Amino acid sequence: MGSPTSLGGSDHVRHTSWTDRAGRRAKRFLPPSQKYEIWLRLVRQEVTIAETAAAEHVDRSTIMRIRTVAKEGALEALAALKPGVSAKDRAVTYRRGGFSCS
Repeated sequence: MGSPTSLGGSDHVRHTSWTDRAGRRAKRFLPPSQKYEIWLRLVRQEVTIAETAAAEHVDRSTIMRIRTVAKEGALEALAALKPGVSAKDRAVTYRRGGFSCS
Protein backbone atom coordinates (compact mmCIF):
# COMPACT_ATOMS: atom_id res chain seq x y z
CA MET A 1 0.00 0.00 0.00
CA GLY A 2 1.27 3.49 -0.81
CA SER A 3 1.81 6.52 1.32
CA PRO A 4 -1.16 8.72 2.26
CA THR A 5 -0.16 11.33 -0.32
CA SER A 6 0.07 8.77 -3.12
CA LEU A 7 -3.47 7.71 -2.29
CA GLY A 8 -4.77 11.26 -2.57
CA GLY A 9 -4.71 11.90 1.18
CA SER A 10 -2.57 14.05 3.37
CA ASP A 11 0.62 13.00 5.12
CA HIS A 12 -0.48 14.68 8.34
CA VAL A 13 -3.52 14.45 10.60
CA ARG A 14 -5.71 17.51 10.51
CA HIS A 15 -6.47 18.85 13.96
CA THR A 16 -9.64 20.71 14.74
CA SER A 17 -10.94 21.96 18.06
CA TRP A 18 -13.04 18.81 18.47
CA THR A 19 -10.42 16.16 17.62
CA ASP A 20 -7.52 14.89 19.67
CA ARG A 21 -3.98 14.26 18.41
CA ALA A 22 -4.91 10.81 17.06
CA GLY A 23 -7.70 12.33 14.97
CA ARG A 24 -10.45 10.97 17.22
CA ARG A 25 -13.23 13.14 18.56
CA ALA A 26 -12.21 14.73 21.82
CA LYS A 27 -14.42 13.95 24.81
CA ARG A 28 -17.09 16.61 25.06
CA PHE A 29 -19.31 17.17 28.08
CA LEU A 30 -22.72 18.65 27.41
CA PRO A 31 -24.50 20.59 30.16
CA PRO A 32 -27.95 19.31 31.22
CA SER A 33 -29.73 22.28 29.63
CA GLN A 34 -28.11 21.53 26.27
CA LYS A 35 -29.06 17.85 26.56
CA TYR A 36 -32.64 18.89 27.24
CA GLU A 37 -32.68 21.14 24.15
CA ILE A 38 -31.28 18.28 22.06
CA TRP A 39 -33.97 15.96 23.40
CA LEU A 40 -36.71 18.48 22.63
CA ARG A 41 -35.53 18.88 19.03
CA LEU A 42 -35.47 15.09 18.63
CA VAL A 43 -38.95 14.67 20.11
CA ARG A 44 -40.33 17.40 17.86
CA GLN A 45 -38.63 15.66 14.92
CA GLU A 46 -36.92 18.91 13.94
CA VAL A 47 -33.59 17.12 13.43
CA THR A 48 -32.26 13.60 13.03
CA ILE A 49 -29.80 11.88 15.33
CA ALA A 50 -27.07 12.16 12.70
CA GLU A 51 -27.71 15.88 12.14
CA THR A 52 -27.66 16.58 15.86
CA ALA A 53 -24.47 14.59 16.41
CA ALA A 54 -22.71 16.48 13.62
CA ALA A 55 -23.92 19.86 14.87
CA GLU A 56 -22.85 19.15 18.47
CA HIS A 57 -19.56 17.44 17.47
CA VAL A 58 -20.38 14.25 19.37
CA ASP A 59 -20.93 10.65 18.37
CA ARG A 60 -24.38 9.44 17.34
CA SER A 61 -24.37 7.04 20.28
CA THR A 62 -24.13 10.04 22.62
CA ILE A 63 -27.30 11.51 21.12
CA MET A 64 -29.07 8.13 21.31
CA ARG A 65 -28.04 7.85 24.98
CA ILE A 66 -29.47 11.33 25.72
CA ARG A 67 -32.75 10.24 24.14
CA THR A 68 -32.83 6.96 26.10
CA VAL A 69 -31.99 8.54 29.48
CA ALA A 70 -34.59 11.29 28.96
CA LYS A 71 -37.25 8.72 28.12
CA GLU A 72 -36.40 6.55 31.15
CA GLY A 73 -36.39 9.62 33.42
CA ALA A 74 -39.75 10.77 32.11
CA LEU A 75 -41.29 7.32 32.57
CA GLU A 76 -39.90 7.08 36.09
CA ALA A 77 -41.27 10.51 37.01
CA LEU A 78 -44.67 9.68 35.54
CA ALA A 79 -44.74 6.36 37.39
CA ALA A 80 -44.13 8.24 40.64
CA LEU A 81 -47.30 10.28 40.10
CA LYS A 82 -50.18 8.78 42.01
CA PRO A 83 -53.77 9.98 41.80
CA GLY A 84 -54.91 11.83 44.90
CA VAL A 85 -51.41 12.53 46.22
CA SER A 86 -50.52 16.20 46.68
CA ALA A 87 -47.41 17.61 45.05
CA LYS A 88 -45.86 18.24 48.48
CA ASP A 89 -46.36 14.61 49.59
CA ARG A 90 -45.15 13.39 46.21
CA ALA A 91 -41.93 15.44 46.56
CA VAL A 92 -41.23 13.93 49.99
CA THR A 93 -41.85 10.40 48.67
CA TYR A 94 -39.63 11.05 45.64
CA ARG A 95 -36.73 12.37 47.76
CA ARG A 96 -36.91 9.33 50.02
CA GLY A 97 -36.72 7.02 47.02
CA GLY A 98 -40.21 5.67 47.60
CA PHE A 99 -41.07 5.49 43.94
CA SER A 100 -40.99 2.44 41.74
CA CYS A 101 -41.02 1.86 38.03
CA SER A 102 -42.42 -1.47 36.92
